[in-house]
Amino acid sequence: MLIDVSYFTSGPRHIMNATANASPNQNQLSVNKAIMGYVSHYQMAFLCEMLGDALALLLNNYMAEKDAAENDNNNDFAVNDGYEMLMSKLRESFADYVFFYILRDASTQATDRGLVIWKNENEVVSPISRQVSVWNEMVNRNIRFKAWAGAQSSTPYSLAVVSDNMITRINPFNL
Repeated sequence: MLIDVSYFTSGPRHIMNATANASPNQNQLSVNKAIMGYVSHYQMAFLCEMLGDALALLLNNYMAEKDAAENDNNNDFAVNDGYEMLMSKLRESFADYVFFYILRDASTQATDRGLVIWKNENEVVSPISRQVSVWNEMVNRNIRFKAWAGAQSSTPYSLAVVSDNMITRINPFNL
């Protein structure tokens, strides 16, 4: 995976009960699992938008092989410096991208009877201003990434094709 739960444990992307602790309680475990579900679901879509389909597939396959090697304690994995650089340049933007979608879905839960609104002791407010803020921060990073990738002459950087959607700012009025 490109990112993990640690991107959501502090700062502007902090999610309550997200933790990188080795022994989380059941609530923290549930939150971490939900976050990683979003990461897993949105990773390929994000990579395609930021790199183009061909390079996104290559990078995604590289990350899958790297994760498998780390899980198997396989020291024979050949690190690709180009892919590692791309990953380091994309992590923060991807964390913003995931957080945007988590905020969108946070106040409701799907059940067998439809969507239900969470009830708890805290008042729930619309996440739109926070979504706009995090999306626009991501756009600023993506603009810098696009300029950096465009200035590169070697692969894989020169192969990056950033979608206009990923460099377009939004506002709460959808204008």
